Amino acid sequence: MPAMTSYRHGVPAWVDVSSPDVEATLDFYRSVFGWEATPDMGPDAGGYRFFLLHGQPVAGAGPLQDGPPSWTTYINVADLDDVAGHVAELGGALVVPPMDLPNDSGRCAFDFDPTGGFFGLFQAGANRFGAALVNEPGTVAWNELNVRDVSTATAFYDALIGWTTSAMDPGEMDGYKLVNVSGRPVAGVMAMGDDFPPEVPTNWTTYFAVADLADTVNRCTDAGGSVIMPAFDTPVGHPWTTGTWLSYATEAQLWGEWIEANLTDRLPVKVVGLVIANHFGRAFEQGIERFAAAHPDVVSEFVSVGHEPMDPSLADEMGVVAGEDPDVFIAMTVGNPCLPAVQEAMSNGLSGITRFVPSPCGDPMGFMVPAGEAAEGWLIARGAMKSSIDPAFAADPWVSFVNQTLTEAGLDVSVRFYGIEVNDGWVLVEILRVAAELEGG
Repeated sequence: MPAMTSYRHGVPAWVDVSSPDVEATLDFYRSVFGWEATPDMGPDAGGYRFFLLHGQPVAGAGPLQDGPPSWTTYINVADLDDVAGHVAELGGALVVPPMDLPNDSGRCAFDFDPTGGFFGLFQAGANRFGAALVNEPGTVAWNELNVRDVSTATAFYDALIGWTTSAMDPGEMDGYKLVNVSGRPVAGVMAMGDDFPPEVPTNWTTYFAVADLADTVNRCTDAGGSVIMPAFDTPVGHPWTTGTWLSYATEAQLWGEWIEANLTDRLPVKVVGLVIANHFGRAFEQGIERFAAAHPDVVSEFVSVGHEPMDPSLADEMGVVAGEDPDVFIAMTVGNPCLPAVQEAMSNGLSGITRFVPSPCGDPMGFMVPAGEAAEGWLIARGAMKSSIDPAFAADPWVSFVNQTLTEAGLDVSVRFYGIEVNDGWVLVEILRVAAELEGG
């Protein structure tokens, strides 16, 4: 992912660890994540150090002041004095009032929420705005509040910060919560059950992205760390939830790998994406951003051009795409915009460059055949789903099963979306049925 340059109000922007032995802590994380550390910045900084990855600040470390060693999450705010001034009236406690950080690195304050959760507030300065890298191996990927009294905690943070906290699964209102800023999840809230020892207080947990979990765990234990909870699959991204579609993150990775393998004489290349403004587009966008950040020798620049799902035309947006003069164009859209994206690419003179269309746009009968000549030369990475109305698959056993299922249900087999829904629905039902029969399912 490209380097961060700022954070919105309400987004966790920084984490640091307090330690009774800072040097030992630095050595441990060097071994686990490959981090480097800045020198001790002197008494004015209180022995504070920055962890660096690729030369960029990603976290901090400092001497333990009180309590057990722990990681602290800092929430970025636009006006620290104003936010800190409301902590007590909302039931929290202001432990350390707003203070200036050395070297014009911003300002911070430390607080307890009403349930005892310790957190920091941070306002950016001229020389420091938070972590420069996130969501890539060796950097922060998620911040999570673990708390027994979820309603009290979320009411406090929603009022103090302006968050919108909602259930991840609308059908499980008592389940995992997502913290949203401007409609996007930026953190989570997990209810602490009986499996948490009673002496464990409310706490903010920091999750770091890794490329290979098993290898990272081994490096952790080799460096003297310990495993509190073995590796497990989360509900989001669990392999059972993928159905017949490729993971969009996987698809973006495949785009990048194809570019690396097939455009060797032109590397690095400039990639421009037409990104639909919903979770589909963001998933594609984040995937290619991660690839670009990890492979600057392959992708020199990624430019995102957004469009709304209900835009009646993509002429203006595709004009912007063409104006960027890309080496590679990727249509990161879904549904009805697929067809005009393909057509407008030709109208804007992009037919001569490398072009990718995502798997949701790859249905020949729905999008590519109607596009006519404009559909020629596009690349697609997709799974094995076959169009149930494509004559080329009329005798295919799976397509025959799909059409038989539709006929038995009294549905018109010529309607393309019915076939798509059987492709998705039947497979997901079978996956869930098998999963329910497995241990822990």
